[in-house]
Amino acid sequence: SSSARNLGIDNAKGAYLGFVDSDDYLAPEMYEHLYGLMEQGADIAECGHVDAFDDSAVFGGDDSFRIYTVLEAMSEHIQDQIFRQLIWNKLYRREVIGDIRFPVGKTIDDEFFTYLVLGNAKTLIRSERICYAYRQQESSVMHSVEAKNRLQAVDAKVLRHKYIEKEFPVLVGDSAKTLWLTCIYQGQLSIREMKREEADQSIRYIQQVLAEHPCVFKTCTTKEKLWLHWARIDLRSVCLLRNALRIGL
Repeated sequence: SSSARNLGIDNAKGAYLGFVDSDDYLAPEMYEHLYGLMEQGADIAECGHVDAFDDSAVFGGDDSFRIYTVLEAMSEHIQDQIFRQLIWNKLYRREVIGDIRFPVGKTIDDEFFTYLVLGNAKTLIRSERICYAYRQQESSVMHSVEAKNRLQAVDAKVLRHKYIEKEFPVLVGDSAKTLWLTCIYQGQLSIREMKREEADQSIRYIQQVLAEHPCVFKTCTTKEKLWLHWARIDLRSVCLLRNALRIGL
């Protein structure tokens, strides 16, 4: 939980911090490997992970790694490629966490946390070696989030977008596109999972978010532009069609 993680941060005495979810498991050498990479001066080191459905995840593999500037890492984070919001496949110098804490009461608290910590770093390292097993089970948080709480993902993206506008303005185009695509996806889930009245409230809220944070479409593919232009005109119909086509689901 957020409170438990915050308590751990507050009471940690070491120079490095890491997080492990209670139902996951990791390679025995994971933190040794990440610590070794950080000796090159990085503030955050990240390894690869694998989805696990049992206790037989295969670790190891590619030992290549790359050093990133904070701007490069934030770009990758926005595109959800590497340096994602996942907190558990990383090792952090405690200074980059500083006074940043997980918001209490949020179901998807990592989305409110990770971008702030990444933004505090100067240099980051990404290793391709798979060291973390992310266990997949229906009782996990992401599988059990109530529909109404999924809009927290929109709230998190709004806060991140405002942060990007201030701290990394060159990435605003990518950030706005991601915000819009997140809004469309959450609109789809609202229509699929909520009662009509609740879904209508969610769609109205998402429409307000889109109106307040326009997308410039500069970094969009032709297909993305079509969806985003249509979403600006009629969000509900876009969500209904994408659900029918099972796009993004």
